[in-house]
Amino acid sequence: MRPILAASLAALSLLSAAPAAAQLSLELRGGAGAGSYGATGAGFQFVPQPAGSATLDFAFHPRAAAYAGYGFARFGCEEGFCAGVDPTFTSQGFSAGLRFELPAGVWARGGAVAHTLEAESPRGAESSDAAFGFEAGAGLGLRLGPRLTFTPGIGYTRYAASVDGSDEPVAFVTGELGLRITLAGPRR
Repeated sequence: MRPILAASLAALSLLSAAPAAAQLSLELRGGAGAGSYGATGAGFQFVPQPAGSATLDFAFHPRAAAYAGYGFARFGCEEGFCAGVDPTFTSQGFSAGLRFELPAGVWARGGAVAHTLEAESPRGAESSDAAFGFEAGAGLGLRLGPRLTFTPGIGYTRYAASVDGSDEPVAFVTGELGLRITLAGPRR
């Protein structure tokens, strides 16, 4: 919890020092996710399901922005304890972190997440408590106009879900297409 608090305080101090010309943008992403939940005993399973997110970015520097948003990713499982059950897992929650614009149109971001995990199967549904973890992602930014950027990319999220008092690791990878729309501030 202390690293998350320290990162939050650092982000707030950077935001408070931002110039008045900082820009605000909205990024919408959609694609597919695949992953694993430790309690299944199956490891990583490539059984993709829908994934998506919406973030609000505050660019306090031409190459750096703080972001906060909401995202979800579903993934399936066919092996281990999933055999014959075919559950679908949905991870969803909030994220916050920093995004950096690198040379050649490359972007990278990383931050903290607070997610829950829901497992659905013909046997019923179970949900975890919210848990903290981390996310990282990278991709390309292809300008489509002065205020619109196409942002395909990949992401990785990891945290420990607590169902019935047992913490088990959740990890998933997403491949998404995105659009970043500049809402206010100077054009880049």
